[in-house]
Amino acid sequence: MVLKLEILKHNDSTSNLNNLEIEFNYNDCDTSEATFYKIDVLFEVFEDGKYWTEIFVGGNKFITSKRKSEIETEILKQNNLSNFTI
Repeated sequence: MVLKLEILKHNDSTSNLNNLEIEFNYNDCDTSEATFYKIDVLFEVFEDGKYWTEIFVGGNKFITSKRKSEIETEILKQNNLSNFTI
């Protein structure tokens, strides 16, 4: 599997808030493209008025604005399992 997704990344403002353990808005983060070769867990959350998907790989968590179902569909297509339903 090779999956390219836009993920959230901290900017100076959200990084400072995070370091001070102050809540920040996901919508205030910057984005960057990441390539995933393995995903351990997908988990959908509702934050800041919209759905986000948390992607867990090893001990790391990444967040994308793409819906969990869209990511699952892409993974199934890549594995020639497009007739499989989740």
